[in-house]
Amino acid sequence: MRVTANVAAGLTPPIQIINPATVEWTDIYHNVYPPVDDDDVNTIGQAAPTVVPPPAPPGPGSPPLSVVKQANRQQANIGDTVVFTVNVTNTGGAPIDDVVVTDDINAALDVVQVTSTRGVVTVTGNRVEVAIGTMNPGETVTITITTRVSQRAVAGTTIPNVAVAASPATGSVPSNVVEVAIGLGVDQLPPLGEAPVDG
Repeated sequence: MRVTANVAAGLTPPIQIINPATVEWTDIYHNVYPPVDDDDVNTIGQAAPTVVPPPAPPGPGSPPLSVVKQANRQQANIGDTVVFTVNVTNTGGAPIDDVVVTDDINAALDVVQVTSTRGVVTVTGNRVEVAIGTMNPGETVTITITTRVSQRAVAGTTIPNVAVAASPATGSVPSNVVEVAIGLGVDQLPPLGEAPVDG
């Protein structure tokens, strides 16, 4: 036997509904069996609130700053001009505050001039610093560093160079490594033999 009941309106949860039932029966041979009692207890109350866990913190990934450095030549002699270009781009979807770019130029090069499409440029010796400030999503700032190969440079060596962009939100983000090979200038070439004799 199945009984369906509706809970009456106006009850204040939580409450308990106790429904006693007694089963008494006689089989086909007219044998009477003792009654069996059972209490069905149901608790009527408010549904438990749905708990929504907080979103998980973002996992590690690529920083939303891209730093790409290029040189206008891969080989230079003493006295030659080498121009470095640094492109810093906000590749994320939100502004990045307090962006600063630092480039420590190798001592074999003399810094001649530094320009930037935005920001405050400071040159201290061979240390170049550009305080860009806030970069909006998709914005690119281009820094141009003009140098000259110094007399201190050693022929046959390779000069590596890396620029670094940093902000409180992203930490330090290095650029790719740019290398310039120092060759022999005309005045450094060894003598090939005796000078020709005018005849």
